Amino acid sequence: METYSNSLLIALAQARRAVELDTIGADPQAAIDAYKRSITVLKGAITMMETQETLTGAGDKEKAYELQKLGEIHDKYLDRIQTLCDVLGLPLPLQ
Repeated sequence: METYSNSLLIALAQARRAVELDTIGADPQAAIDAYKRSITVLKGAITMMETQETLTGAGDKEKAYELQKLGEIHDKYLDRIQTLCDVLGLPLPLQ
């Protein structure tokens, strides 16, 4: 069973790879794909956190802050995909 922490580690690894590819600029499609993978894993981590919070009935400020930050990271990666697609004249990938 994948845990929230494992999901975050995977998402961060994907994000680092996306940023590397994006910075190099040699393969924009690979950067877009890496951002997409990171977003997918982030969504999973967010869902796990929300489910855990719902099941336990515990909602502390720290968890709320983490969820907010994860949502912001998700949105930034989504924005970057949009920017890359716009600049390169590529269609937006399905989400």
